[in-house]
Amino acid sequence: MNRTAKTVPAAAALALTVLILTGCATGQAAAEAPTVAPRTTTPVAMPTPTVEPVVEEPLQTYITCDAAPELIPADHVEGTMNGLEPTLLGDSGPRAQAQGESVLNENGEPVAYVAAEGDTINGIAQRFCVGANPTYLEMLNAIRRTGLYSSEGQQRAVVYAGDTINLNPYTIASVGDEAGAVHDFSPSFTIPPQR
Repeated sequence: MNRTAKTVPAAAALALTVLILTGCATGQAAAEAPTVAPRTTTPVAMPTPTVEPVVEEPLQTYITCDAAPELIPADHVEGTMNGLEPTLLGDSGPRAQAQGESVLNENGEPVAYVAAEGDTINGIAQRFCVGANPTYLEMLNAIRRTGLYSSEGQQRAVVYAGDTINLNPYTIASVGDEAGAVHDFSPSFTIPPQR
């Protein structure tokens, strides 16, 4: 036999052995290779940012009663209210027994007050910085509302929710009501020129 013929079957046997060993090794390696689970990502819920609405305060300036103009008796009675200079009032802000709303003019000054449930004349006088001289509040409402105080200084008027209390010495004859009614009383003092 020729040498090439012996080599071919030997080479084929060798190749077959290599294939078998490689196949076994590959099969064994495949069997031993760890299985890797497909990687999945779970979405993480990110917190939604909360945006707080911007609440703008109304352009309203309240003064403290310490800074309120004083009601100084005038040297002469003419042009005054029983000797008191006509004075514009400032609003020191809502408080117990004065929870209603200020009505402001174009200059931002309180000219009237709309009463809330539970308001009292004394509470309103404190809010508008005339607590030391509440008679001034009575003078501002002398025509269109019942007198606020008796001659002994005792409170006698009732404040009803929705009442309009005048706060301006120049609108005594045109602003204010009591329980939905408008009176037409004659004041016992000279009132300033009315607008």
